[in-house]
Amino acid sequence: MLEFLKITDIRTEQVAIGRQLLEIKESTYPRERVAWMRKTLENLATESLLKDVSLDDLFYMCIYDYWVYGNTVSEEIYFYFPYEKHEEKMEYMTFRTRLLLMRQLNDFGVSYIFNNKYETYQFFKDYYIRDVIKIESEDDYDKFESFVSKHHQFVVKPTSSHIGIGVERMKVSEGDDLQMVFKSLLLKGEVNAKDCFDFDSSILIEELINEDKRMSSFHPYSVNPVRITTLKTKNGIKILYPWFKVGANKAFVTSAAYGTYDAGIDVETGIVITDGFKENGLSDITHPITGFQFKGFQIPEWHILVDLVVKLANSIPNVNYIGWDMVLTPEGWSIMEGNFTGDFMWQMFNQRGFRKEFESLTGIKMEKQYWWQ
Repeated sequence: MLEFLKITDIRTEQVAIGRQLLEIKESTYPRERVAWMRKTLENLATESLLKDVSLDDLFYMCIYDYWVYGNTVSEEIYFYFPYEKHEEKMEYMTFRTRLLLMRQLNDFGVSYIFNNKYETYQFFKDYYIRDVIKIESEDDYDKFESFVSKHHQFVVKPTSSHIGIGVERMKVSEGDDLQMVFKSLLLKGEVNAKDCFDFDSSILIEELINEDKRMSSFHPYSVNPVRITTLKTKNGIKILYPWFKVGANKAFVTSAAYGTYDAGIDVETGIVITDGFKENGLSDITHPITGFQFKGFQIPEWHILVDLVVKLANSIPNVNYIGWDMVLTPEGWSIMEGNFTGDFMWQMFNQRGFRKEFESLTGIKMEKQYWWQ
């Protein structure tokens, strides 16, 4: 138990408690994790955030905030926690509070449908608008050979990964040794397994998504999906603060790890209503590569998308909250993936917490003061 935790807005006290927690919870913070945390803070912390806080103090404040509020290293930055008061921090749905409340909303016995991307595909195959196969052993070679005979370019994904880990685009050309390509993919699966749910080493092979040009124009080097979150309530499905996920830096993957932009969308009209925000909390009015302005952009076929995700949400029993990544193609809206405990990133671009509103919508609350209790 951590009864010694003191609620304080004084930074020197937060730093001191953070140091104490690092010693007490030594098993939680092995050397590799500490190095990763420090590197993440170094990469994300902006000049404005560090104007009167050192990186070293920020590290210990991050540990303090985690044990009081349950936030991740990234949330420490884009929620601007070093400059928030206790009452303001308590308003946020952090990583840990989100998981606790989600356990009361979703049946985690069916989480595999979303944590395993092939299960998602099997369940929602009619809404994918692309070919998908899974490979996990040498017995799958014939399936792979048949797939690449139709699709010379394709996307490779670990079946059970997250935040874009291991996702890449591949191309096979005439004369390539398909057996060698296939074996290299199986090897990638084994390497990536350590970062996957249940150490799953299988690999998903997907046909490239043909994105509608109205959406791809923002960043033509990646697919630019819409995250649209559905919540089942006693009054039906509610759409929670959707956002436009736009790639950056000419990266193929749209993930926060690659500097992706998130821009809030008005749920009634489908019009983007914020600038583009990155995970370091900074924002841009226009995309630095293409010059397209975020705010004011109309997401095409918005009401068709809303109707579709409502239909999808209603098709899954015992699951009340899902974050859908949806891509517009010339053939219509397609599922990119579903997220069983999807982020509340709208707290970043709305610059306020959502916890009270979420508790009011769902009628559920944390039973204890601290998440670790």
